[in-house]
Amino acid sequence: MSSRARLLLLVALGAALLALAAKPVLPAGIRSVGIVTIQVDHLTDAGVTFLNATCANDGDRRRVVLSAGATLADCQNLAQLTWLRTVSAEGSLPPDCLVALGQVKALKTLAVNSAVTVNSAAMVGFASLESLAFVQPRVEDLDWVARLPHLRTLSLRNATLPGLKALAGNPTLEKLVLYGGNVTDADLPPLASLPHLQNLDIASTAVTTLAPLTTCTTLTALSCANLPLTDLTPLANLPHLQTLQLGYTRVTDLSPLKACRALHTLDLHKSPVASLAPLTGLPDLQSLTCSDTQVTDIAVLPTLPSLKSVYLPYAIPADTVAAYQKAHPTVRVEQAAKPR
Repeated sequence: MSSRARLLLLVALGAALLALAAKPVLPAGIRSVGIVTIQVDHLTDAGVTFLNATCANDGDRRRVVLSAGATLADCQNLAQLTWLRTVSAEGSLPPDCLVALGQVKALKTLAVNSAVTVNSAAMVGFASLESLAFVQPRVEDLDWVARLPHLRTLSLRNATLPGLKALAGNPTLEKLVLYGGNVTDADLPPLASLPHLQNLDIASTAVTTLAPLTTCTTLTALSCANLPLTDLTPLANLPHLQTLQLGYTRVTDLSPLKACRALHTLDLHKSPVASLAPLTGLPDLQSLTCSDTQVTDIAVLPTLPSLKSVYLPYAIPADTVAAYQKAHPTVRVEQAAKPR
């Protein structure tokens, strides 16, 4: 090895040693500390001291992820992180964990990705909470929602719910996710009284009609995927609707969407729609998915001045697709593969 090569090797080794020395030794229970995410298996007093010393100055952009196996004490110790705004629990949580998390005074975002029991006794505190998400929760009541003065986003995926009456008139909710829950047509009327509701997800529920949403005129995004819907008439009364998910429904007639002049994203995947003609001239439609539908004519596409992407069914002739693409090179065109 030449003297120059030895010198370069020594410099590289020195830099590596300096980097290793500069990297703080993590207390037991803290798996990693990244620029944004702090992965925690268990949070001891030493861990609290370390995180307060290293993360408090940029706490607004930090989130703590609790790993599977987190204990009640771990949840309680989070309250000592006065800068903490976001917590995500990836594994199962012990009883009373929500009571403990409610004491994290500055907490704005909480996501619990495991089954927990949710009721008024558990949802104490959370005075600053703006976004709350549960997966497969056992919801015994929703009265506690009225006690969260800043809550704008509520996600209750695959939840067993006691109805939605407690949400009636809520003055802050903007986004509500009920995907996969036991929601029925009879549960929807209270949503019409939410003055600021913009985003609603009722996909894969027991809903069969959109009639209760006729007066939800503030809606800008609606997911109705995987519902046995046939009638879109109620949507004609939603002038601000921008995003609509209708995949895996029974919808055949898109005529009511003529009135949805603000629509910019429409997903019809796996629906029996045969004609796109009612979409003619929609000024803001940017994204259209009609793969695996009965559509065979794409004459409507040139009438959509804002279109940026389209996903077509395999039945459209290749030369027709090629001709459209050539005439509209700025539009991203994809086509479903023919089933084998």
